[in-house]
Amino acid sequence: MIAIAICSLTLSNIWYVDDDATGPGSGTFDDPFPTIQQGINAAESGDTVLIRDGTYKSNGNRNLFVDGKAITLRSEHDSTQCVIDAEGFSTIFNIKDVTGGTLTIQGITMTHGVSIRGGALYAEDSNISLAGVRCISNAAGYDGGAAYFENCNVSLTDTTCDSNRTISQSASGGAVYAWNSKLHVEQCAFTNNLARGYGGALGAESCDVAMSDSTFSSNGSPFKGAYYGGAVSIYPGHADIKRCTFENGWAYEVGGGLFLYDDSPASFPPSRVIDCKFSHNQADTGGGLQLLSLRAIVKGCEFTDNVSAGYSGSGGGLYASGNITINGCVMARNTAQGEEGLGSAMVLALYGTIRVSDCVATNNRGNSTIAVQSFGAADKAYISNCIFSANSSPVCVAGYAPTLLINCLLDHTVPRRNGGSVVNASSAQVELDNCTVTGRPDSGIGSGRYGVGACSASQGGTLLIRNSILWFFGDYQIRLNSGSDHADVRYSCIKGGYAGTGNISADPQFAGVGDYRLSQFSPCCDAGDNTSVPSDSCDLDNDGDFQEQVPFDLEGNARFFDNPFVSDTGFGTPPVVDMGCFEWNSQSAPNFWFQEGPILRRGWGY
Repeated sequence: MIAIAICSLTLSNIWYVDDDATGPGSGTFDDPFPTIQQGINAAESGDTVLIRDGTYKSNGNRNLFVDGKAITLRSEHDSTQCVIDAEGFSTIFNIKDVTGGTLTIQGITMTHGVSIRGGALYAEDSNISLAGVRCISNAAGYDGGAAYFENCNVSLTDTTCDSNRTISQSASGGAVYAWNSKLHVEQCAFTNNLARGYGGALGAESCDVAMSDSTFSSNGSPFKGAYYGGAVSIYPGHADIKRCTFENGWAYEVGGGLFLYDDSPASFPPSRVIDCKFSHNQADTGGGLQLLSLRAIVKGCEFTDNVSAGYSGSGGGLYASGNITINGCVMARNTAQGEEGLGSAMVLALYGTIRVSDCVATNNRGNSTIAVQSFGAADKAYISNCIFSANSSPVCVAGYAPTLLINCLLDHTVPRRNGGSVVNASSAQVELDNCTVTGRPDSGIGSGRYGVGACSASQGGTLLIRNSILWFFGDYQIRLNSGSDHADVRYSCIKGGYAGTGNISADPQFAGVGDYRLSQFSPCCDAGDNTSVPSDSCDLDNDGDFQEQVPFDLEGNARFFDNPFVSDTGFGTPPVVDMGCFEWNSQSAPNFWFQEGPILRRGWGY
């Protein structure tokens, strides 16, 4: 048995290449080949071609062909010591039909490659791994400024792509382009890449993409006719993206940092964008991220200082459309610049159901902070346990989009010059459940066309307000701008009063300046309606039950908690729910969530 095992071993060879060798060479340690192609020709699947330090140019070291060989091409040390320079004459690697294993390229710099597709590397029908590789200053006439992959299984690890580009109109993937492939990107850096089509750094079409711990900086597709993804475009495809940074990206049309269109079948899990950062990106629509998906999750992401710049450009931080869950995200200092632009923090364009929970939007600038638009009768938006504070514009709900705001704090400074309100139900039904709406107008002159206040309805809009507090220091708390508008307000605390069952007008007695929890003897304690507490549509406790009543308040305390210092004036079996986004709780630490100035939440300061 031992003899059989030894005889069955297949020994791999190492073939040596040295640009200083005089040749012809035999590929041994002491007699290396002078060109890389000689090493490739000698190698069989499983072998290694070891390329010694140096700069490799001229014939035999560019336009290299690897057909069907699962070999390893690696440098002696690292990519800073081993450079293949095509000098603008051709691509560097042509790879086909590597299916019986994986072709590995490791620790090599590829530069000045030029080709119709794949400036430095062109691959078809192959398994390929690039590790510790640098692709610098390569160009393609069409797709893939540095690398082009078709029908491939690709892994990019610890790889840098810098200053690559595509040249022709609509040519995609300034650094990398993949079609009908599986693409894994980990710990990579893409900088200063340009495409005239989709994906300034990376364009993936009909691909399954996994990316993690990578950085995309100063990439762009800013040319007229270049539509999607200043840094990355995945269109169409499926993606799982974690802990990546997208910064200073620029798209002419949509998705300044990332554009993702997921059309994958129901058998696939939802696309995910998890714990990513989008900063200082720009596009007409979706300054940071544009996401169109049948099923997708955006979780734990930060969107800061992104811009939607077109006249009607929308979604300074995020533009989302489809059946999408957005959880635990921060939207800060994003801008919707255009006169008709909407959603400085985000636009929810409904082709299904969008659920937003546990998010913070602060210091955003534009005509509205969140714009909700609907395109179908069954569409709906749920916004739960979110904070909107110090934004220059209202939370605007428009376009026939039924929307529920649950356990939300809306602390806004609304521009007096243009008028408006914190919440605007325009041609839509907007329901506020256990929300607190407060703030004051800015110091601009005049009240605008409709005045400045807490909530308004227009163009046949409807406001349903339950267990909420409206304590805005403006012209009104609730305004109906036409005869077709409607408001139904119950068990709520309304500054100045409002007709409806269980409503009160007494001072809510907040805990402190900028702290909108209830003080111990607040008249809003135990004064709500238990039957009006909505279902847990965003599954705040993550137990898979979307039908139970909302279990938590904004602070994460139990939604039903008895205050023994006040009488129950609300409706239902005790404990009776409080009004507003916070349930009084004797265990709450004073001033834990809020202070004057920037919001502090989970350690985030903006």
